[in-house]
Amino acid sequence: MTSDSVGSQSLRVANPAHFRPINPSTVPFRHHPLQSLNRELWNLNSHSTGIDRTSASASKRRRTGHGKTSARAGLTSDFVVPANLYAREEPKGWRPKSRFNSAKPAGSDSPPRCDDLELTKCGPQNFPQRPGRSLSRISDTQKNYIALENVQTKPYVARPPVSAPHFRNGGPADFHPWTGHHAEDVLNESTTKNGLYDKSPAIQNESATARTAIWSSLTHKSGVQILSSLLVSALDQRQVHGTITANCTFKPPPRVTLTDTKREAWLRDLANPEIPLRRLSRTIPHGIRGKILLDHCLAKVIPTSRAVWLAKCVGANEIRAFKRKGAGGAFAVGGEAKWIKDWTANVEQFIEMIVNRCENAEWKVQMNYGLRLASHLASENLLDHGHYLNWVMSSVENSTLDSLSIWILMGQTHCQDLLRRRQHGRRLVEVLLEQLRKATELDESEFAGILRQLIDMVKSLILTSPACFISPQMWANYEPLLRRSLDSTTESLCDSLNQISRRNKEIRGQASLPAATPKQRVIKLLDMVFDDVDIATLADACQCLMPDTNSLVTTFLQWGSSVYRTGMARIYLSIRLLRGLPINMGGLDTPITAFLANREEHIGLSRPSLFRILAELFRSKHLNVGRYLQWLMARGGTNVASLPNQRGSCDTRLLFELPICDLSSQVSNLRSILLSKFGATVEDEQKTIHAVQTLIAEETPDFFPVPRASHGSAHRQFDLTQLSIAVKSTVARWVRQNVASRFSPKHSESVGQQEIVSGRLTLLVMTLDQFKIIRRILENLEDFAVLADVLKMTTESQDTSILTFACDTVNFHISIFAAIGALHDLFSSLIQQHKDISESTQRDQQLVESLIDLGKRIPTAAEEVRHLKARMQIYRQRAAAVACSPISDHMTEALQSAEHNFFDELDQVLVSGTSMDKQHLTQLFGKIVKRLEHSHGESDLPEFLLPELLARLRPFDPSTFEILMVSWFSGVLRSSMPHEIPKILPSFIFSGCIMLDKVLNTAQNALSDTTIADRHTRIAMDILELLDISSKQHQCLSTASKSYRLRMQYIRILRRSPTLVVPFLLSTVEAYSTISAELRDRAYALISSDGVQDIVKTLVVSDPRALQNLGISTGATALLDKLIFPGDPRQTLVEEHEFQLPQLLGLVNHYNMPLCRLKLKVLLSTEATSPDYAATRFCNIISSNARYVSSDLWPELVSELPPGLGDYVRRCLEREILSRISWGSDASIGNSTVLIDRMLAVVGAIGIENSGHTSFPLISQIADKFSHALSSCRPVARTPPAPSNESSSDGRCISKGVLSNLDVLLRLLNLHQMTVQLPNFPQSILIQLALSLSVLLILDPFQTAKAIPNSRIYDTLLVLSDALSDESRNSCIRNLQEYKIRDSRIRFIFGYSEPTDGEWLQLVANSPVKAETIVADLVRTSATQTTETLQPYQIRSWEMMQDATPVVGVNDTSLSLTLFGARKSVF
Repeated sequence: MTSDSVGSQSLRVANPAHFRPINPSTVPFRHHPLQSLNRELWNLNSHSTGIDRTSASASKRRRTGHGKTSARAGLTSDFVVPANLYAREEPKGWRPKSRFNSAKPAGSDSPPRCDDLELTKCGPQNFPQRPGRSLSRISDTQKNYIALENVQTKPYVARPPVSAPHFRNGGPADFHPWTGHHAEDVLNESTTKNGLYDKSPAIQNESATARTAIWSSLTHKSGVQILSSLLVSALDQRQVHGTITANCTFKPPPRVTLTDTKREAWLRDLANPEIPLRRLSRTIPHGIRGKILLDHCLAKVIPTSRAVWLAKCVGANEIRAFKRKGAGGAFAVGGEAKWIKDWTANVEQFIEMIVNRCENAEWKVQMNYGLRLASHLASENLLDHGHYLNWVMSSVENSTLDSLSIWILMGQTHCQDLLRRRQHGRRLVEVLLEQLRKATELDESEFAGILRQLIDMVKSLILTSPACFISPQMWANYEPLLRRSLDSTTESLCDSLNQISRRNKEIRGQASLPAATPKQRVIKLLDMVFDDVDIATLADACQCLMPDTNSLVTTFLQWGSSVYRTGMARIYLSIRLLRGLPINMGGLDTPITAFLANREEHIGLSRPSLFRILAELFRSKHLNVGRYLQWLMARGGTNVASLPNQRGSCDTRLLFELPICDLSSQVSNLRSILLSKFGATVEDEQKTIHAVQTLIAEETPDFFPVPRASHGSAHRQFDLTQLSIAVKSTVARWVRQNVASRFSPKHSESVGQQEIVSGRLTLLVMTLDQFKIIRRILENLEDFAVLADVLKMTTESQDTSILTFACDTVNFHISIFAAIGALHDLFSSLIQQHKDISESTQRDQQLVESLIDLGKRIPTAAEEVRHLKARMQIYRQRAAAVACSPISDHMTEALQSAEHNFFDELDQVLVSGTSMDKQHLTQLFGKIVKRLEHSHGESDLPEFLLPELLARLRPFDPSTFEILMVSWFSGVLRSSMPHEIPKILPSFIFSGCIMLDKVLNTAQNALSDTTIADRHTRIAMDILELLDISSKQHQCLSTASKSYRLRMQYIRILRRSPTLVVPFLLSTVEAYSTISAELRDRAYALISSDGVQDIVKTLVVSDPRALQNLGISTGATALLDKLIFPGDPRQTLVEEHEFQLPQLLGLVNHYNMPLCRLKLKVLLSTEATSPDYAATRFCNIISSNARYVSSDLWPELVSELPPGLGDYVRRCLEREILSRISWGSDASIGNSTVLIDRMLAVVGAIGIENSGHTSFPLISQIADKFSHALSSCRPVARTPPAPSNESSSDGRCISKGVLSNLDVLLRLLNLHQMTVQLPNFPQSILIQLALSLSVLLILDPFQTAKAIPNSRIYDTLLVLSDALSDESRNSCIRNLQEYKIRDSRIRFIFGYSEPTDGEWLQLVANSPVKAETIVADLVRTSATQTTETLQPYQIRSWEMMQDATPVVGVNDTSLSLTLFGARKSVF
């Protein structure tokens, strides 16, 4: 700093509004204050003039005057001149002789400040006037502003200016107040003339030169070598003298006992970053440790680095204390480990304490400090790493959602440490997913932030650490949650999820199971179709699952015509789907003719259903009749002389089923010619048509005209369901034309015999009985497309009875009309007609009830149903508004009436009142039921009379009536008249007295009642007969006016809850094996009926496991034979048991799979010799080359085998698989790859979850096979793997046979993953498997082998490591470390790593070491002998501290510098 700058600093004046006290040391004796002020002003002016002298001597001595000027400036720095001091009034002609330039800046109105004054350069100035003379110029007003504050009592001490430059260590630059002893204070001749210089004089140039001495050596040819030797010698000497040889003087700061005051002062100094640690490292206070240390750090906000330093000092002293106590060896190590665990627990409790202080105002600051301190302690390895990480995960797991955010932050802080080990990473993922599940189950708005944090962290883990998600059991539990919660639109995230899912399936053994084929997925989708289906959406979904159109056509035809499916809806649904397919130029003709030509695809098909599908396609022109006839002739199908029957070839039989309407003359003639070759004529067909029309016309003579061609012909009886499609379609069209002719259009023009009636029809000439007959005819003809047209015409009727029956018809066939596409149109027409009728005075309550019942089954009709319910409520209110006396007033007279007047009197009683109490309701109910029980055998009693009377009691008290009805029915089941249930119960169900589901539930309760065990079988058969729609009882009821709705209720309950029928079906099947001939015959009749078989088909389609308890009785055999083998089972099923199994396997397909599973269980369990023998034959069939079942059907076929039988089959197949595996040069499985895949698929499908200890020997054999495989790889693995992640390329490979065998072993091992995870599984086998797979994972030939995906070995090893105990894991780690395997994947799996401070620091040992390990035994190799070995050098992390000693030493570091041969640095 120059003297000018110092002078300018000394001239600066502070704010004139304040005054500072005058230093008393500058006032030798007390004077008037103004005198003291003038003296200070004089000193100030004199110093300024002295500083600015321009003489040469003054410029030379500027450095000398610097310190003195600064000191003098310090003497006057406490004085402040008021601003108005220079504003006093000056006398005329007087001008102050000052060196200051008082000119104001341009544009400034304020008086000039002292800071703005500049020193002028001019000659010597006169001294200012004496203080006495200038005193008179100060006015009295100005004197008031000169005030003096308290005088200082302490002596003055010179201090450097604040703005003075400072050195790096904090001292001021060139500041030396006058003491008389400094060189600058001594005046002599030299300093007076030349001034004082701080720097030493410059070194003069040498007088001599070395050129003459060196040049001769340089010119000599060995001169450079001589100079090099000299330089090397110099370097050697520097090495000798510069190498650090002093012993290490490191010692942790000792602890001393201090008073509380000194300890607090020491801690405050520690919290002050300006105080160096070396000053504090002389001693540290005793008693600060553990939780107290952490509390002090938090309370005094000690910087994190200094808090860690203090923790290291305390820890180093504590650890050294164990050694000073005399304990050595394992005791000292154990004590040190215990202390570190206690210290870790203190840190954990410290963090928990801060988290629990969430209500504190400074909580956020404290939380940040605590997290930062804990993370630094963990990163410095000052905590028990495993214990601390487990605590972090436990805290996240046990945390509530309110505090979860803090623990998620804690987990994110240590995420990298957690993900270094498989054991910690998998647990972290599982904990996060469980917390995500809890958060999604609660209110999302309240925990939206927590949910977002969890999702983001899980996303990050999925993308960066997918190996932590490889856990089949965990993935199965949380995969749906992840799919719902994560954003599936991100491509990378979707790919990662799919890859993780695939890897888990492989580990779970599901990779051995063939994936569901497109055909299986399409069939499952079609089976799930409900009543109201969107055809366009369904067609698109099917096309996405099966893009191949030809295969899709075949699937639609097979599903629609399968004998293992029920109902007509599937037929019309298949028709609609086939019509909507995008077909090429050839249309549907090409794939359908190919299907007809392939007879193998016709197994299990219903020919009438198939012909109905094809006939509808012919009628809608989607199939061309002419092309079909040409194709039939080209194939030679007309060369057969005999007439094809219903079970003949489909392609030829279709000729008789073609619809003959709208055929051109050429096509009709060609068809007639082809029919003649089979001995059939068109005339016979026409005669049949006219005969059927005649029968229909005679049944309703007022509606249908009698055809002319049938006059005088003989009468014949026809079963309409057995007619050909050609006859059915012609008759159905004739019926529709006649129905259309019975309508008059809105205008007066005649309709005649129009096929399509245009315009709105308003006048209907049809009675209710005629409508019933027409409906029955069309239902028997199975032409529901025509029935839909007739119902559409009927909706224009003004008769509410016809409309009600039309609505019930739509409701009964709702799935068929939905498949046709006419459901919504029919419902809309009925609703519109109801609106038109409701405007009149007609009562339409029954129509409204039917419309409500129908609308409930249509999802899009919710609004219409709401309006209909409102109208029904109006009807009920009108009925309730009728004033009448209670029924109890008339009860006495009704109950005392004579028998012949009972029904009339009771009817009058019910009509006369609108209310009834519970007591009278119970009495009246008992009276009616008693009359019913006494008259159940009378033939002249109306069938629905008493049930209808009971139904009229229900509105008075529905809950009481239901209880009475269920109690009565339960008593009937336990009485002696249960055989009358199928006769009397339908009328009760239809009348509304009791619901069908109540009947089934009450009957199930009766079956569980052991007191009536002898009646269980009869009750079950009665209920099953009640549900059999095809029984004679229902055929008799079909003539009743209301039985149609009764059948509708039966079908609906079977579709909605088919499992309610299972107990009655099982009891009936068991009754077939009883001794009683009566029960056996009745049971056989029931299980052989079409209605019961349809029930079973519906059951197995809706729930394939519904009949898993069917058993192996003869009744089950009879039922399954009826269902699986079409026709008479005695003609198709061989009697010998030896051939039944191959025959069954030859019939298995996608449609009868549930039934074939049940039949297979029966065959394997009822073998004549023993079940084991049957299972052995079954295994031989599976392992043989004979193809009975498609490969994709085997797993599904054996998936439902009983546990004992399934385990036996599995063990047989596993032995067969292991016997086919061999090693060496002939290692190959040849052409048996398909068989191995099939056997593995069967083993995986049977399931091994419950195999338990029975699979232990097998897994031991697998482990031995792996060891033998590594032995066979000895030529390839003679040397240990490279100790790095890079694989060497030696060019050698392993044979494909060995790779294939290893792949089979891996797949078989993955199937037993659940067994490996058992707690009692032998750890020795696990160790052998883990080490073998570790070597496989790192060997070069397996890195690039395509036969075994490297990820499969890795994933298998991941899951195996989860089952290792701590002892077994440590054993594996010791072997792997001795073998020097440094693969990062192996370290991650087993949870070991090179020490963080030993990876780069190793100690050289001169003793030879030979590594003979388990892994070396596996590959028959050992480490080479060396004279020097490198061993990891463990650094004491507690002693790695800075500034541990108060004085800097040569070797005062915790790690001795002599170990490195360190040298002193030379600057």
